[in-house]
Amino acid sequence: MTGPRTMLTIAAGMGLRPFEMNSGPAVHLRDLHRGFAAHGFRGEILCAGPRRRRLEDSSGFLLRGVGPPRGSILLAGLPDLQERWYSRRFLAEGLRAARRLAPQFIYERDSLFNTGGLALARRLGLAHLLEVNAPLRLERRHFRRFRFEGMATRCEAALYRGTDAVIAVSGEMADYVRQRGAAAEKVYVIPNGADTARFRADADRQQALRRLGLPDDCILVGHVGTLKPWHGTGDLARCLEEALGRDRRLGALIVGDGPGLSGMRDRAEAAGLTHRFHFTGAVGADRVPELAAACTLMIALYPGNSEPFYFSPLKVVEAMAAGRPVVASRLGQIVDLVRDGIDGVLVDPGDRSGAVAALLALASDPERCRAMGRAAADRCRHRFSWDATARRILDVAREVSSDD
Repeated sequence: MTGPRTMLTIAAGMGLRPFEMNSGPAVHLRDLHRGFAAHGFRGEILCAGPRRRRLEDSSGFLLRGVGPPRGSILLAGLPDLQERWYSRRFLAEGLRAARRLAPQFIYERDSLFNTGGLALARRLGLAHLLEVNAPLRLERRHFRRFRFEGMATRCEAALYRGTDAVIAVSGEMADYVRQRGAAAEKVYVIPNGADTARFRADADRQQALRRLGLPDDCILVGHVGTLKPWHGTGDLARCLEEALGRDRRLGALIVGDGPGLSGMRDRAEAAGLTHRFHFTGAVGADRVPELAAACTLMIALYPGNSEPFYFSPLKVVEAMAAGRPVVASRLGQIVDLVRDGIDGVLVDPGDRSGAVAALLALASDPERCRAMGRAAADRCRHRFSWDATARRILDVAREVSSDD
């Protein structure tokens, strides 16, 4: 790729909420494009929404909202068809953006029913890269009403077969797209990253504890993320309750909101541990690094089930970047992120006694805990920073562009 370094990103997902900048997908979008900017790229991110704003003053990327197409109000009771109809708007707005930017390639975040980014790339004769973070069709089937799954299946297959490169966040996600039509040589596994400038192992832990009103010697186990069933909130609550019951020095910091929050509060109260459980509720993404700095170690448990674990959890790489060993489930991409016994401790899904034992062992061995944290931060800085992630994606973009 020669000339000015410009790119156009399509992020059409209706639930992305990029202007809020606090949801996991929105943080991912922002931090990844910070990485692209660090390598000299600028451009626009087209997303569902009515507004326009600079991603941040120094990023070089403009977040441009794409409003719903005319007539979409007639489909108000049919969200699947609304999303499909939106695809036309992204093609039209993408053509306008391309005239402004002259992008070198199109980068698209996978979204149900939207093929506008691929159509745009083909219209312009540009390389198309498709980022796939989750099996969206399966998620929709399990958790929401799904009227037009056949249409979603056809759109999914068209994207996977038609793109020049799939950026899959995990090996399991790569298998998913290959099984649904993507050519094996087009699929690249590039896990999520962390902002290593914001999450730092050398952050002042005592100061972070004082801001929470906690003593300097508090041993705090942290959990960051939406408290939903598929994030293992049931096992999390039971593990923390047992660990805190067995070691009076321990406290728990729960950062996030969700349907599991009230149940966790109730369990803490019933166990007489209310004063040792600290709930922040939903917080802005900019507060998370300081809250992570207050913790001694982190926990990230996920339930095992019959389906593969497709994800690349931000909470795990951010804990590592913060220099905190993480007790996590031995699932999917987590096994590639965390080296068991070096950066953290892996336990089998559903093994609550193993998770409790790991928490207690790390809490009782501060030097081992610090050594693991240092190893985790060093590994993250070299392999899982957003800068490294962006560099690998840009290498793929250059490779597929030169093939055209």
